[in-house]
Amino acid sequence: MKPFELAPLPYAYDYLEPVIDAETMKLHHDKHHQAYVNNLNAAIAKYPDLAYGCVDCILGDIVNVPEDIRQAVINNGGGHKNHTMFLGYHDENLIRLKLQRPFEGCYRR
Repeated sequence: MKPFELAPLPYAYDYLEPVIDAETMKLHHDKHHQAYVNNLNAAIAKYPDLAYGCVDCILGDIVNVPEDIRQAVINNGGGHKNHTMFLGYHDENLIRLKLQRPFEGCYRR
C-alpha cells in the first residue's frame, strides 16, 4: 500500500459549476493531483520510515527528510496539499460558498 493516496472527490465534478467547470475539476483531481501523489510516493519510496501518510506531517518535519529527496517532497507534498485545499475535501458547502460569494450577481442561473 502506498503511503499517500488520492482521495475521491466528495462531490460530483460539476458541483461547482458555473464557477469552476467539470472539465477543470476533473483535470485538477484526476491528472494534476494524482501526479503530485504519485511523485511524492516515488520520492519517498527508498525511505520507508518517511511513509507518514500525512502530508502535513512530512512537510512539517521537512528538516528530517533526506536532502536528496527534500525538494521533491516539498514540491509534490506541497502540490498534494494545495490541491486537497483547492478541491475542497474538507467541507463542500464551505468551498461552494467561498467560490460563489465573490461572483454573486455576475452570472445567471
